[in-house]
Amino acid sequence: MSNPNDTYLNEKSLHKSLYVLDKASLERATNYIQDYYSENISIDSLCRITYMGRTKFKVLFKQYFHCTVTEYIREVRVNKAKDLLKNTSIPIIEVASMVGYNNPGRFSHIFMEDTGSYPSEYRVSNRSE
Repeated sequence: MSNPNDTYLNEKSLHKSLYVLDKASLERATNYIQDYYSENISIDSLCRITYMGRTKFKVLFKQYFHCTVTEYIREVRVNKAKDLLKNTSIPIIEVASMVGYNNPGRFSHIFMEDTGSYPSEYRVSNRSE
């Protein structure tokens, strides 16, 4: 006869390994976002990368990273834009396009919401010397 504690331990270790696999899958998604932030990234493409359904992916992503996928992509894009604005003289309209925003007005609005300043103001006050 098997010991009931053995069954519990096996189930517990199975859940722990699933957690590790889920985390690795989510890290694949964030690596993909870091590499392809300038492109149109869909939830469906991220689900394919992680081998998860939409609901599971969205719930686990928020649980692990404490933000939605959309918020994460936006943060990556704004951070890349901040770097470009500080360290290059690339026109703002091109910076917007380089970080995945085809509409420069939308880019400026999002940048303002996230940083408290418009891209042009940010560039002037944070310029690398």
